[in-house]
Amino acid sequence: MVSPRLRLLAAAALGAGRIDVAPTATALLSYGRGEHPICGDEVEVDLVTEAGRITDLRWRAKGCPATYAVAAAAHQALVGAEVRDAAACLRAELARLGDLGAADRHAEAMFGRAMTQAIERASRG
Repeated sequence: MVSPRLRLLAAAALGAGRIDVAPTATALLSYGRGEHPICGDEVEVDLVTEAGRITDLRWRAKGCPATYAVAAAAHQALVGAEVRDAAACLRAELARLGDLGAADRHAEAMFGRAMTQAIERASRG
């Protein structure tokens, strides 16, 4: 079950969309994708990183409310965060917002895979 606070965040779709900027000499734009093979949920993440920080994060998703809630919480928690702390920052934000039920944790894992993929691509430049 998704907490009421996470449901509201999901409905607001904070950070939904694409990043439409070109990378610069110091800011890298990268992309990651995650999916759940059983339920069919999907999330795509665009990240801009600069000097070890996430300066922008946008997402596109389809699936259950938890998928939207995790993506919106990630936008809220990770813009301005250090890349190396991204997973911990997202975990803390989800806990602060009332967290996910056991059946919805797949959404956090799926988003984590997409985010890791985007961060790895950014680190390769």
